[in-house]
Parts: sequence; structure tokens; C-alpha cells
Amino acid sequence: MNSRAFTLSLLIAGIAMFMVYSYIDGVESGFKEQYGSEVPVLVAKTDIKELELIDDRKIIEIISEYYKNLWKDVDAANTFAIFSMLFLFGLRASELSGIKRSAIDF
Repeated sequence: MNSRAFTLSLLIAGIAMFMVYSYIDGVESGFKEQYGSEVPVLVAKTDIKELELIDDRKIIEIISEYYKNLWKDVDAANTFAIFSMLFLFGLRASELSGIKRSAIDF
């Protein structure tokens, strides 16, 4: 095995990894500057298993939880509004993914 060629290839691979990492970091910081920081729209209390059916009972639990805190917490009010839009107007989750809680006015 040619150790000189192997060492040189490891060095070039390390430089390439650094260049890719710095490019991705720059693009990510640009997005954060343009759109603001990441904000979770909805976080589940428990893990939802893959292919698990979310029935009416679970949806009522979610909506009632946010309805209780509607007048106390702005985030709960905005999340309640997003859920209401989802079910009243029949929007898909992909259509709601672009809506931020800060964009909803109460």
C-alpha cells in the first residue's frame, strides 16, 4: 500500500469535508437570517407511532388541551387557530406547514 498516496487522499478528504460543512453552515445561517429562528408549530406529548391512526378522540383531546390555555398563552391560541383552520377548511398538513404561529392574528 502506498502510504504517501493514502495520507494525501485523507488530507484532501478532510479539506473537502471542511468545505462542505462551511458551505452548509453558511446556507443555514442565511436561512435563519431571512426567515428567523426555527419554531416548532406543534409538539406531541407522547410519540406517535408510525402508521398510527389519529382518531376523533385524540383530536378532541388535542384541541381541548389548547382550548383550555387559549386565553392564557399566545402560543396555545395560535396553535388552536391552526388546528381549527385544518379541520374547518380541510387544509392538508403540507399546506399548513408554511403557516407560522406568529402570522396568526387574534
